[in-house]
Amino acid sequence: MENLLSIDWWAKHIWIAQRNKKNEVCMPVGYITNDAGALFNLADIVERYRIERILIGYPRKQKDVQEKINDFIWQMKAIWPHYNIEKVNEDFTSVQAAAQTGDYEKARWKEDTIAAMKILEHYLEKGSVE
Repeated sequence: MENLLSIDWWAKHIWIAQRNKKNEVCMPVGYITNDAGALFNLADIVERYRIERILIGYPRKQKDVQEKINDFIWQMKAIWPHYNIEKVNEDFTSVQAAAQTGDYEKARWKEDTIAAMKILEHYLEKGSVE
């Protein structure tokens, strides 16, 4: 088993969850602002949690979002060429997160952090998109 990091990418924020190979529990980490310093902040998290594989939520039908996520993946691979960076189906993770929190009012800070955790859980259950 590996230390895993999952990302729920949004234009303004990048929501993050991780799974430590010692306890095998998926935990939300929080978010970083998606700005010019995002990759530097993400690098700090990758090092802090000793991440070995990065998973990024990937919608199956939103082509415009796919393009932005593909660009972000390209940037990550430029920084971490030795990391496995995989796309994971993120369809309905926000809906699942809202159901889990019981908050259908779109309290993004709760939902999207849990959505990142759901992306990680989907990967552990089913594997990557590609």
